[in-house]
Amino acid sequence: MVSGWTQRCGWTGVMLRPSGGTWVAGGLLLGAVVGCGGASGEKAPPVLAELPTLVAVTTAVGQPGLSTRSAIAIGPDGSWLFASPDQTGSAVVLVTDSSPGGVPIGGIGEGPGEARMPVPMIVDSAGVSAFDLAAARFTTWERAGELVSTHWMPPSVMPVVAMPDGRLLGGRSQAGGRIPVVVDPATGKTTEVLAPSDSLYQALFETRGTHEVDVPGLKVVLGVWSGGVVIGNGETFTFGLFDLHGERVALATLDLPPRYLGPAELDRELDRLESAGLLRRDPARRAQARARLAGEQLPWVSHVSPPRSDGAGRLWIVRWGGTDSVVAELFAGSRHLGSLPLACPDYGGEWALAGDWLALVCGPSDPADDHDAVVHRYRVRDRGSPAQ
Repeated sequence: MVSGWTQRCGWTGVMLRPSGGTWVAGGLLLGAVVGCGGASGEKAPPVLAELPTLVAVTTAVGQPGLSTRSAIAIGPDGSWLFASPDQTGSAVVLVTDSSPGGVPIGGIGEGPGEARMPVPMIVDSAGVSAFDLAAARFTTWERAGELVSTHWMPPSVMPVVAMPDGRLLGGRSQAGGRIPVVVDPATGKTTEVLAPSDSLYQALFETRGTHEVDVPGLKVVLGVWSGGVVIGNGETFTFGLFDLHGERVALATLDLPPRYLGPAELDRELDRLESAGLLRRDPARRAQARARLAGEQLPWVSHVSPPRSDGAGRLWIVRWGGTDSVVAELFAGSRHLGSLPLACPDYGGEWALAGDWLALVCGPSDPADDHDAVVHRYRVRDRGSPAQ
């Protein structure tokens, strides 16, 4: 969110202070365009609407226990957190510039300060927090690992991402399926924030009654932006930006073709299934599995990859970009600012964003590298921002 700016949306465009600049259709040009959105009646969030550059900072290699499926979080100071309890022997591991080997935090289990499935996670200057999906509780530790507090939460709620105000966005089980809710981790209080009358909501959560919904598979993607929550269809790349009163204020969408696994991806997935013992090493069975996987349409954005906003308020949606790459699609309201392609072999959907820090969990670039995964960190830089 760009502080000190005010906004008013109407048919004439956006009014921004400080004043000055050049009027353009739907907005005011201040070295960056802020539009009122694409659909009638939409309101644009106050964001810095220019495509930033990414500056590679470090690549963490050889972190014990890290895999391409490890959940990750990054803090506004660039420190990062990952969870692989079975491999690390701890609930989470905090990695900082002063402790690049990682600081283990919490044990594995359901005792005080322990967790088994910690996601989502939060790391900031004050400490580390995580929601344990297995125990339905939210735990906070100091950065050195000392337990601070634990709060039990309703078992019907499954958070997926932390919001800027410290609350969590997730799904709540109800008769017939799940619906998106915001939950206060300190009290367990849940709030429905999306209007059931919204067309996008209805397309993803078909209501059959007052408290019955149907969630069609894993195409539903939940996320957060600087003004509220995001609900989208990862298969069609259609994302609605809602305020905390349930009103849709923008629609971020791209016209992408259906996504299917390519030949190299099919080979990699079949190898993974065989290595995991989920597919018998038999040519006939492999051929059958290959034909089945080749015909399955896949989402561009995974349900484990929540969209998020950077420190300037832009919405980042990271999608699959190819066999060994991802693409970060950036939006200011409904306006697509552009694409940032990034090399990321064996991308498993895990990425993190906080302030001007971006982190990606990828496979190693060198096929001869025997490490399971690496973490790439980047700084998000805008024109005129000081180098650090």
